Amino acid sequence: MNKYSNRRQKLYKELANNSALILFSGCEIKKSADGFYDFDVNKNFFYLTGIKQEGSILVVTKIKNIVKETILTSPYDAHKEIWTGRRLKPENVREITGINEYKTTDEFNA
Repeated sequence: MNKYSNRRQKLYKELANNSALILFSGCEIKKSADGFYDFDVNKNFFYLTGIKQEGSILVVTKIKNIVKETILTSPYDAHKEIWTGRRLKPENVREITGINEYKTTDEFNA
C-alpha cells in the first residue's frame, strides 16, 4: 500500500456504512479566451489521491462495510497535450493512487 492508500484506509474506518464520498480535484479557471490560470488542486483530493490534474474525481462507496473506490480523470489524448500540457495516462493514475478501478470523466454520470 502506498501513502495515499493508507490515508484513505484511515478515512474509510470513520466513514459511515451505506454511504458515499465524492471528491473533485477542481476545475481550471479561464484567464482569457485561450488561456487559463495555473491550476491549484483541492488539497483534500490531493491528500487522498496524489493526483494534481484538474477535472479528476474520487468516488467511494461503503456498502455493508465493503469499500469500493473509483478514480476518474479526463481521457488521455496525446494530441491535445500539445496545447493543454502533460496529462496522466490510466496506468500512471493507478500507480500514483493505488486505486485499480479507473474510468474517464466521460463515463461519470452525476
